[in-house]
Order: sequence, then C-alpha cells, then structure tokens
Amino acid sequence: MKMFRYHRNVLYLRNIGNRITSAGKATKSAEANNNNTVLKPPCYRKNDWIGPINKLSNIRFIDYKRLENESDVERAYREMKEENLKWNHSFWEEQNKLFVKAKEQFTTQMLKLNGMDVVNEDGTKNVLTADEMAQFYQLFLEDHKERMASYNKDWYRRNMATIWPGFRVFLHSVRRKVFRQ
Repeated sequence: MKMFRYHRNVLYLRNIGNRITSAGKATKSAEANNNNTVLKPPCYRKNDWIGPINKLSNIRFIDYKRLENESDVERAYREMKEENLKWNHSFWEEQNKLFVKAKEQFTTQMLKLNGMDVVNEDGTKNVLTADEMAQFYQLFLEDHKERMASYNKDWYRRNMATIWPGFRVFLHSVRRKVFRQ
C-alpha cells in the first residue's frame, strides 16, 4: 500500500505504519502493526503534508511546509494559515457536536411521537423517513442561521486577509530565485 502520493506539491498521508526516510521515500517500519508508530514529517521540506480527516470536525489538518531559510514574511504567512485552519477546525468541531446532539434529540422525539422505541426488539435501530429528516435539517439550519452567517463573514474576512501576505511571499520567492539568495 502506498503511503503517500504527490499531487501539486502536496503530500497526502496514506498509512501510519510507514515512515519517510531522509531521501523522502516511504518505507515500511518494523512496527508497522504497532499503534504507537507516529508519522512525523521532516522539519524542513518543500511540500505541505495533509493528514487524515479529523473525526470531530471533518477537516484535514495541514502541516505547512517550512523552509530552512524561511523569512519573516514567509513565517508570518504560514502562521496566519495555521491559525485560520485551527479556527476553522474549532468552529466545525463545535458545530458538528451541536448537529449530532440535536439530531439524536429530534430522532428520539419523532420516534416516541410515532409510538416506536429507538431500538427494536431484535436490536436494530429504528430510523426516520427522508421527509422527517428533511424537517430536522430545515429546523437545524433555521436555528443556526445567524451563527452560520457570522462564520461565513469571518471566513471571508480571514481568507481575504491572507491575500496580501500571500502576494508578498510570492514576490519574496521570485526575488529569492532571481537573485539566488
């Protein structure tokens, strides 16, 4: 099984049982089946590392590339992107917790109204119809409309704030390549 694949200078993690050698090639570790094996990217590298999907927020964490001779402009831009990712993760983690809790409450209420238990006698779960779930989704979105609008405004503001620093990093990298600093 491949551990990673390259796509547009991004490294995708595939299997925790593997490790990266100093040459950047994936090799099987001796403890491939050991759960204590941790995949750590090299300190300085040319690619971003994208991890697995977080179970709470459904967001992939990104370990952004760090250059050996990273300038203050590049470091500030990288830290800004990391801060945005953490903010996004914390929002969606909380939002998903609220969603799951509200869905469980709605499901149990609707099943009780229909005269059913959550679990059948044979151990299988009773589920709601698509129309009943559509009611829940509509209610949930209406209840959290202001929160989502606020999130969208903040998301746009934060991402627009990264445009100028990103452009400065681009100019800095062009200058570095032209003058070979």
